[in-house]
Amino acid sequence: MKADHKNIINHPPKSSASFTACLNVQGESLTIPVTLNLLELIQRIEDGYRPNKHDKNTVVLLDELIEDISKVANKVNTLKILKGNTSIGIKKVDEDEFEVSGI
Repeated sequence: MKADHKNIINHPPKSSASFTACLNVQGESLTIPVTLNLLELIQRIEDGYRPNKHDKNTVVLLDELIEDISKVANKVNTLKILKGNTSIGIKKVDEDEFEVSGI
């Protein structure tokens, strides 16, 4: 998943409270509306926060984001997770067998 720089120009900001994220997932372009609440929730989750019932509306947006990315990601057999200098690869070898590398 990478930023889709070519598509960003087609989605100028319409409000100061939200923007459209343009992502390229396995060659497919996804456009996802991102509100400040969603952006804040993603940052808090990355810091260890666990959403609760008070985050209900924002979690729905996060669910939609994950669902859109998952639809494309499920079409491939390899998943790479990058964070800083750490890279982990997960490859589907068989129906219920996975190969993990980089740990």
